[in-house]
Amino acid sequence: MAEPFYNVPLKALKIIMTKYFEYEIESCKRILNFISNENIYLKERLTEILKEKFDDALLQDLEHFYELFLKKDELINFLRNEVAELEKIIEDLSANIYVTINKLETADNNIQVAEKHFHKLRKDFTSYIAKNIYLKNVQL
Repeated sequence: MAEPFYNVPLKALKIIMTKYFEYEIESCKRILNFISNENIYLKERLTEILKEKFDDALLQDLEHFYELFLKKDELINFLRNEVAELEKIIEDLSANIYVTINKLETADNNIQVAEKHFHKLRKDFTSYIAKNIYLKNVQL
């Protein structure tokens, strides 16, 4: 079986791979922007809840969610820096393609895990709010 890039001139290969890396990096950026925007939205929802009347016994749980949202902000910033480092690497056409692929795969995996955890956090928060804030305020 032939090597994946067998007989492809190195210069052409680097141009092709640079385009590939640019596309993948843009995909990572879009996912991180989505998570960031959703995290902002959840913090805004939490702020609105805190402005309204609610059971003070829930305050500790709400503070916990806020801390989790802040940790997500930190993680998003870390992942954005990881993506920025990848952008610098692909600007240098002399970079080792296989090393760059491995770094891209690592960054992509980290972003996928962060996205999965964020969706769980969002679900946990919205379920908690629905059960403990909204449903308790409904007059049957």
